[in-house]
Amino acid sequence: MPSEKTLNNFFQRSLTAVIYGIAVLGSVFLGPYAFFMLFFLVNAFAIREFYLMLQKGMALKLNISFGVLLSSLLYLIISICNLQILGKNYIILSLLLLLFIFIAELFRNQKNPVINISVILLGNVYLTLPFSMLNRMFTFQNSFGSGFPWLLAGLFIIIWVNDTFSYLTGSIIGKNKMFKRISPNKTWEGTAGGFFFSLLAGFLLSRISQSIGSWQWVAFSGLIALSGNFGDLSESMLKRSFSIKDSGDILPGHGGLLDRFDSLLFAVPAAIVFLTLIN
Repeated sequence: MPSEKTLNNFFQRSLTAVIYGIAVLGSVFLGPYAFFMLFFLVNAFAIREFYLMLQKGMALKLNISFGVLLSSLLYLIISICNLQILGKNYIILSLLLLLFIFIAELFRNQKNPVINISVILLGNVYLTLPFSMLNRMFTFQNSFGSGFPWLLAGLFIIIWVNDTFSYLTGSIIGKNKMFKRISPNKTWEGTAGGFFFSLLAGFLLSRISQSIGSWQWVAFSGLIALSGNFGDLSESMLKRSFSIKDSGDILPGHGGLLDRFDSLLFAVPAAIVFLTLIN
């Protein structure tokens, strides 16, 4: 019989997952501006978490406040362009912002400026770029003639299905480890199970939404599941290199925001490329 601690942890994780799901899908239903604001906050807190993790793991002295501010401005510019509030040409402003990473380091007079600059740049490429690209999904909604952004909702649903069934399948029949040195609990069987149920979810979504064709929904789902797994493993690799279990503690029972959104960070660019090619 599970211990009281195990049951409490299960209920805590479940409650957090439900609130997280309602917040994300609720913002999708409410429209682009609500979604934009939610992920503006997610990006700011997640990149702070990322910089704190690397600062501790690499014994650096980062200007974290500057990094969060820069990332927030970068998210703002790219997202506004993706939502077509400003023309695409304005996205060039994001390149000017990146120059300030070098300029700011000139005034700090810290050791290892190249490493400090690299870490700030990495955070923006790894986190801010995918989060801001999410807003592009609303323009695909119009391109494919869909009244509701099912492609964006489907992106999250497929990631959740893949994560859930990878865990369940791996727990039941998982034997062969994928990358034991990085993620000891991730198995080939679990990954295959998650992939299969992701394809099934894509097929079911194609019955609900005709935004794209049935085979395109299935291919979209398979690509999200595959890229999402690499996102999960990559974040595990980062944590393992610093001997860290969780990236933070902002989400009870789940750890940090990076632990919750790691799959999304790789799935978003893959989804954007796919939808651009078939548009």
